Amino acid sequence: MVAAEVVSDDERGRRIRGWTFWSVVVLHVVLLVRGAAIHSPTFDEIAHLPAGISHWTLGDMILYRVNPPLPRMLAALPVLFVGAEVDWQSIERGPQGRGDFQVGSDFITANGERAYTLYFLGRLPGILFSIIGALGCRAVGTRLFGPGVGLAAGVIWCFSPDILAHAQLITPDVPATAMGIVVTAAALRWLSTGRHLDAALCGYLMGMALLCKTTWILWLGFLPGLWIVAESLGLSAKAPWTRRVFQLLLANVLAIVVLNMGYGFDGTGKSLGDYRFISQSLRGPENEESIGNRFEESWMAKIPVPLPEQFVQGIDYQKLEFESNKLSYLRGDIRRGGWWYYYLYAALVKQPVGLWLMFFAGFAATWWKGQWRSALLLLLPGALLFVLVSSQTGINKHSRYALPSFPFFFLIAATSVQLWWSHRAWVRWIPCVGGVAMAVSVLWQEPHFLGYFNELAGGPKVGHRHLINSNIDWGQDTLLLRKWYDAHPEAKEMKIALWPSIDSYQAGLPLSPPNPGPNCKLSRYNEEIETGPVPGWYALSVNLIHGYPFSVQTHGHGRIGAPQNCFSYFRYFEPVDRIGNSIWIYSLDREDVNRVRHELGLTLVTVADRP
Repeated sequence: MVAAEVVSDDERGRRIRGWTFWSVVVLHVVLLVRGAAIHSPTFDEIAHLPAGISHWTLGDMILYRVNPPLPRMLAALPVLFVGAEVDWQSIERGPQGRGDFQVGSDFITANGERAYTLYFLGRLPGILFSIIGALGCRAVGTRLFGPGVGLAAGVIWCFSPDILAHAQLITPDVPATAMGIVVTAAALRWLSTGRHLDAALCGYLMGMALLCKTTWILWLGFLPGLWIVAESLGLSAKAPWTRRVFQLLLANVLAIVVLNMGYGFDGTGKSLGDYRFISQSLRGPENEESIGNRFEESWMAKIPVPLPEQFVQGIDYQKLEFESNKLSYLRGDIRRGGWWYYYLYAALVKQPVGLWLMFFAGFAATWWKGQWRSALLLLLPGALLFVLVSSQTGINKHSRYALPSFPFFFLIAATSVQLWWSHRAWVRWIPCVGGVAMAVSVLWQEPHFLGYFNELAGGPKVGHRHLINSNIDWGQDTLLLRKWYDAHPEAKEMKIALWPSIDSYQAGLPLSPPNPGPNCKLSRYNEEIETGPVPGWYALSVNLIHGYPFSVQTHGHGRIGAPQNCFSYFRYFEPVDRIGNSIWIYSLDREDVNRVRHELGLTLVTVADRP
C-alpha cells in the first residue's frame, strides 16, 4: 500500500511538471506569434527569406552563404506553399558577391503589401526551434540534476528576452542555439550509455546544428573534449577507450555527411587550392589582391575539402567580417573594432536581474548538493564558446552572437530551485523571487523583446545609452510607425530617417529625410541642402540619433549614405512619442529649433512654428 502511494505521488509530480512545462511553452508560442505578426521584417530577415526560396527553386546555396541554409529553407516552405513573386536579377555569384539584401528589397517590391504576410508566414517554422530548445534544456537539466531543475531550465528558456526576441525572426540565432543544447542532451545520453546508436544520434544532430550556424563546427572538438572531462570527473559510463574513439569518429563523420546532404553535396571534395578567398586569413596576409588563396602554392593545395563549397565560402566571408574592424558602439562610444568585454557587458544589461540572482544562487545550490562536477561539465562548453565569441573584437554590433552559449548558463541558474529544500527559510525563497522577478520584468516589456534592458540598466527607455543596432533597433518597428503615421494626420509632412530594413516607400511612409547636421553631407546629393533642425515632425531610428552611420531613403535619389553623427543633433531634443524602443517621434517648433541652432552656431529660423 505504501509503495502504491509512493508511485502515485511520483506520477502526480510528473504530471504537474508536465502540465506546468507545456502551459509555459504555450504562453511562449503565443508571445512569439503575436510578435511575429506585429513587427516588420528586420534588417537580416529581408535577405533570409528570398534566399531560402532560392535554395529550393534555383537549387544552389549562393544567397546568404555567410550562414548555413537550414533555418531559411524551413522558413521558405510556407511561402512556397502560398506562392510569391521573386526577382533574382541582383544575385552576385563571385567570391565577393553579396547581393542578398538587394534581392530582399526586390522581393518586397515585387510582392507589395503582401510581402509582410509572407514574412509572417516565414517566421512561423522558426518557432518550432524554440520549442525544441525548451525541450533540450529540460532534457539536459533532468539528466544532470533531476526533473525539478529540468522544468526550471525549460521555463527559463521560455522567458528569456533574447530567445523571445529572436525566435520570432527568420534568422539562424535561435535555431542554432536550440540545436546546440539538443546536441548537448544527445552527447550526455551517449556518455551515460556508451551505445553506438546514441553516438550516431549525436552525430546526426551535430550535422543539423552545423546546418544552422557555422559556429557549431566547434562541436567536432567539443564532443571529444566533453568525453575527456566527463571521464576525468567520473560522469560517463565505463567503456573501453577504443570503443569511445570509434564512436567519436562515427559521430564526427556522420555530422559531416549530414552537413553535406543539407547542401546536396554541392562542391564537396573541391581541392583546397581551387578556392578563391577574400579574407586575409585564407587569402594570405602577404597577398595584396582582394582575392587569393594562401594554400595554392603549398602541398595542401591538392587536399580535397570534405565540406560543401558554399559552407567554406561562408566561413571565408565571416572571417572577412571579423577582420574588417567595423564600427562598433558601446555606451555612447563609436569606434573601429570592439571591446573584449562587449558581450559580458551586454549580458549584464540585457539579462533579467532575476536570472542573474538565480545564476549565482545556482552555484551555491550545486555546491550544497554535491553537483559541482555536473555544473562544471556545463560551464566548460558554455564559457569556452562565450570566450571565443568575445575574442572576435573586429565587429561588436550584435550581442546575439553569444546566444548559443546562453542555455548552458540557463541550466546553472535552474539548479537554484534545489535551494527550496534548504533548511534555511530565507534561502528557499531565492529561486522563487528570482523566477517571478524575471517573468514580470520580461512580460512587462512585451512585445518589444528585442529592445529589452533590465531594471539596473535603466530599462528599455535608456537602453540606447548602453547598446544599439540589433540590440534595440533592427528595423522591427517600421510597420508600427506606419500605424502611428496613419493615425496622426497632423504629421503628414513628417520627415523620416530609419534603420534600413523596409524602405520607407515600401512601408507607405514619406521619403524625405531630416536635414543633415553641420559639417555633414549626404552622399549622392548634388544640390545644396539646408543643415540643422527646422520646425516640423520627424521620426528617427535610435541608431541614427546616436550617430551610427548608414543610409537613408530619399525621394528621387534612392538610398544615400549618411555619415557618422549626421542626425545626432536630435539628441538635443526630447521625443514626444516612441515607437517600440527603436523609433523616436519629434514635434519641433521654432523655439525648439532656434535654441539648438544657436548652440550649433547656425542662423536662426524665422518661419512659422510648423508647416
